[in-house]
Amino acid sequence: MQTIILSFLLYFQNFFIVCISDKFFEPNIFEYLLILTILILVQTSKYKTIILILWQILYCIEFLFISYFNSTIKPYDIKLFFTHSNEIFESFINLYHIFIPSIIFCTIMVIFIIKLSHKINISRYFIIFILSMLIFFQPKTQNDLSLNLIQNIFNISFLANEPLNNSNKLNPHHKINNLNIVLVVAESMRYKNLSLFGYKKNTTPYLNNLKTDLFYKTVYTKATNTDVSIPLLINGANDFENIDISNNLFVLASNNNFYTSFISTQSPKSLQYIMPYLSDSINNIKILNSKNDEDLYFYLKKDYQNNSNNFTVLQMTGEHSPYSYYPKSFNIFTNNSIEDNYNNSIRYSDYVLNLIIQYIKKQDKPTIFICTSDHGELLGENNQYGHNRFEKDIYTVPLIIYTHNIKIDKNILKNINSHQDIYTFIKYLLGYSQTINFVSAPYRINGTMQTGEDGYILVN
Repeated sequence: MQTIILSFLLYFQNFFIVCISDKFFEPNIFEYLLILTILILVQTSKYKTIILILWQILYCIEFLFISYFNSTIKPYDIKLFFTHSNEIFESFINLYHIFIPSIIFCTIMVIFIIKLSHKINISRYFIIFILSMLIFFQPKTQNDLSLNLIQNIFNISFLANEPLNNSNKLNPHHKINNLNIVLVVAESMRYKNLSLFGYKKNTTPYLNNLKTDLFYKTVYTKATNTDVSIPLLINGANDFENIDISNNLFVLASNNNFYTSFISTQSPKSLQYIMPYLSDSINNIKILNSKNDEDLYFYLKKDYQNNSNNFTVLQMTGEHSPYSYYPKSFNIFTNNSIEDNYNNSIRYSDYVLNLIIQYIKKQDKPTIFICTSDHGELLGENNQYGHNRFEKDIYTVPLIIYTHNIKIDKNILKNINSHQDIYTFIKYLLGYSQTINFVSAPYRINGTMQTGEDGYILVN
């Protein structure tokens, strides 16, 4: 009887997801019998309590994940955990309040497990048995979380890090003699929190003041994750199987007399899956590991080559979780909520982008400034946070363009609808075509894995 009660406690705790998400649970008699069988098998082990606590940890991991993403763990999520553990723990520590209910619940369950692992008065827990039987027949829609996690652990495969390489050299259609191109890739920047795009709080006062000089709209990103989005953007590919390094923007720029730079304020570890896809044609690489985006402005001024064309990619830390990478002076929105922390980081990004644009304004050389984001972010919509999911707020990102001493037909800019179109536009600017042939809908949005295990979607 003790084992049966414990099995019901373990299995029907799945209903806790109703409290932390909009997910539901549908009991399955075979899943329950499997857990009951496992419990019977471990009853005679002297490590019974340890085994049961470890089993509870599986549930706890799923509960924590659901609290943040509002979905259950998939194999690629486990892989991402081991490849981005520092970033995950950093987010966890700073967004701890999201996980408190799950931690408290699982702690209580561990106490029950310890007590039920010893001799007890069964009558105390008889009501638990009755309530569990009543819950058992409620219609819901979700499978056991511990079994789900075990199954997905066995489905993990290794992440491929090496790009396809092609040594073909593309020849430019015409030479470029006097042009700077600055591509800024923001981190986790969502257009919904930019007052430039109509957000109620004044998060982008500098960009608002430049409004008449800017072209801005929303576009579709290449993927829901930085490791996938940036390599596909830089190489103009729809997926990793079709990456051709000869189409890489740094390669194209280098082949047509551009001085090339890649400057990032993120860490080498954050870029470990991106670097193999940037090519070896970059004249100036700086991985600053400072998380201070103002450094991008300082190094841009320092490294600009006045006697040549420049193609520069600046990667921001920006709105990277836990949304705390901004000076204290930018702590303007003070409700101490996740969204206001995010808004403060947007305010700082706005300041940095303005510094870069003001620097460009002082130059004589024709310059095109293009800013987009690797992906968007969720800040609690439908109980979801972060990215790595096929949600519109994640795969729809801002595009901001500023031109200096050069005229670009606005009808061309209006037809930019995706990262693929941004790539096509830059390739045109680099001198590799006389016309621009943007792709047509539907647009492919890849998932979080370079190996493509989590699939893709098509959007119009």
